[in-house]
Amino acid sequence: QEMSSPCKDNSRACLSEAAMSYIEALWAADGAIARLHPNARRTHNGGAGADEGGALIAEKISTDEITGYKNLRLVVDEQKGDVFAFWIVEGPRGGAHVAERIRAREGLITEIEVFVAMDERPIDEIESLWSDEVDNELSGHDCAAPIRQCLYEIANTYLDGLFIADGSSVKFAPDVRRTQNGRNIQFGEATLRASVEREKLAFKRN
Repeated sequence: QEMSSPCKDNSRACLSEAAMSYIEALWAADGAIARLHPNARRTHNGGAGADEGGALIAEKISTDEITGYKNLRLVVDEQKGDVFAFWIVEGPRGGAHVAERIRAREGLITEIEVFVAMDERPIDEIESLWSDEVDNELSGHDCAAPIRQCLYEIANTYLDGLFIADGSSVKFAPDVRRTQNGRNIQFGEATLRASVEREKLAFKRN
């Protein structure tokens, strides 16, 4: 049976397919699986280390050792060409909570931005904190549908609140939950508003 050719467009399906080629390459420790652009770039934890070029990234993928993973979730931003991958992985040093932004163009990955929070527990002891299914329900926030602009506006109330240390105008759902580095969990609207008011951030938003 003839294999289908890799996609070469900027559709939602192709973005997901390209991102999954990277995830599958990591799991198989085989950089050849990842659909990397020759000029792809990967950064780690805000620029602490950078891998320049698809060949170098593929080489490093082939030396990684992931012995297990779970709770993989993909969120696709079709307009920007970004796929956000959140997953729990296990390697020789134990477990880790991983967040990655994977940008693709015409079926090839051009950027990978990785953030890792280590967790000394074996993966079987790490709770899957989120459902693998995406909930697009936005009732209660004046949104008729999960449209892009509405999502931005809701998210920005949280970022603005953090910037000025004021949780009063953040559009939290009553049963909101926030997880930090895979372990620090806060529940409920009142708790999150109080937390935002203690967390004035000394940075300019970009």
